[in-house]
Amino acid sequence: MAGIFLQASSTLLPVLIVGLVGSSANAYFYIPFTIVTAFDLLFVNVTSSLTVEGAMAESRFPVLAWNIVRRFGVLLLAGAAVLIIGAPLLLFPFGHAYVVAGTPVLRLLASASAFRAVSAVFVVKCRIEGRAFRILALQASTFAMVIGLTIVLARAHGIDGVAVAWLIANGIAGSCVAGPVLRTVASGRQLSRMGWSAA
Repeated sequence: MAGIFLQASSTLLPVLIVGLVGSSANAYFYIPFTIVTAFDLLFVNVTSSLTVEGAMAESRFPVLAWNIVRRFGVLLLAGAAVLIIGAPLLLFPFGHAYVVAGTPVLRLLASASAFRAVSAVFVVKCRIEGRAFRILALQASTFAMVIGLTIVLARAHGIDGVAVAWLIANGIAGSCVAGPVLRTVASGRQLSRMGWSAA
């Protein structure tokens, strides 16, 4: 059920944009959205491996989580920075109109990537601990915020408003679950310093 909400936030958004601001605006939104969601999938795929490894030995999960954050966190932040700073260059092959309309969108969407990564680690933690309801609550609330804020902001601000809605929704979701994630990662860092191995 949680997966349905996760997929719906991404698949329904372009359809909703067509209804709210038109198909032309959706074209300018869809390219940046595709770039960012593909980028986000890189870290999500890493957390899939974390799920498998953590499920085999739950006691090692904090160390595993720390290793994932240590090894891939910097790459995630660097990649997001490249998307934000280099947005005009990345959109240049699609034409000048895409650069003008899509640059703010790409920058706003990419700014949410770190929050989405935090949420992804939290989902893994909940899966390993058998807390499915927390995953459902996170994904359902994120979906509701994305769709609700999009309806409110798109009418006044177009696709920029949609990107702001994406950032706010994922920012709130990621911030709400950051505490447990940070505690787990900090615990894993401490255990690593004490000689625990994730291997």
